[in-house]
Amino acid sequence: MKAKTLVLTGLSALALTAGWLAVNADTPEVANAADHAEAPGASADAPSDIADFYAWHDSNAGTLTMVLTYDGLKAPVANQTGTYDPDVVYGFHIDNTGDNIPNTSIYVRYGQNSLGQWGVQAENLPGEAGPVVGPVGQTVTGDNGAKIHTGLFDDPFFFDLAGYTATLQSGTLSFTGVDAVAGTNASAIVIEVPLAAASAGNTTINLWATTGRI
Repeated sequence: MKAKTLVLTGLSALALTAGWLAVNADTPEVANAADHAEAPGASADAPSDIADFYAWHDSNAGTLTMVLTYDGLKAPVANQTGTYDPDVVYGFHIDNTGDNIPNTSIYVRYGQNSLGQWGVQAENLPGEAGPVVGPVGQTVTGDNGAKIHTGLFDDPFFFDLAGYTATLQSGTLSFTGVDAVAGTNASAIVIEVPLAAASAGNTTINLWATTGRI
């Protein structure tokens, strides 16, 4: 199983990570980080390889948005589509009580119909009474406003390789602003849920993502 985690403190800003982020400064833990095919065995199981996990909220709209990207840094080719595997379960975990135990775990899976068309199902979306199901590549909306969109996206990951290399060579922080991975693609699952349902009235949310093969 692979995992990425982050924390939204005070529900105030965009947060993102490429690995584990410590959630309690008083009890530091070992931080294991890997992204974009760096994890052991990632190249052999691209559908379950988490690239990045992003989250932000909109206080005015009252929404929480989470994005899990996987199978990233793919060079664009004609007729390229997202990566869908019916035997991988994608988990979005929400802890709103501060104990690092999920109060809600959203599970997402893909499947195909008899025509070979891919669909997606999301279970346990905050605010929804049942699963939200629909085709990939489209925004699917639940009865109570939760949304999910899956498919192929321009990979949002940014890496200044030239600046990183110059920093290592000179010992002085260097930033060129040139994204070495610009123009590559990743598959992604984008989820938007009511903020009030996700937070249950609390001001700090711990979020993490996992993948598991059935």
